[in-house]
Amino acid sequence: MKKTLKTTASAVIFAGVLSACSQTPQTIQIVEKRDMYGCLVSAGESFSYTKQRCISPLNSEEHYNRMRAIRAKNRIIHK
Repeated sequence: MKKTLKTTASAVIFAGVLSACSQTPQTIQIVEKRDMYGCLVSAGESFSYTKQRCISPLNSEEHYNRMRAIRAKNRIIHK
């Protein structure tokens, strides 16, 4: 009787471990959060009152020019 109980308990625990290790498909949920101007907050956009449109600080012309100036300055320093 004890041997049967141990075998059954072992089988149940083993089945539980196997079912816990099974891979379940994970879905990635992309959330688009927009502010009252329609700018994508999750992408880092914000509304520019001067340009009257949504801008992303990392994709703006000012950021591009600033990075280009820094790279040019670094080229001069490292020559």
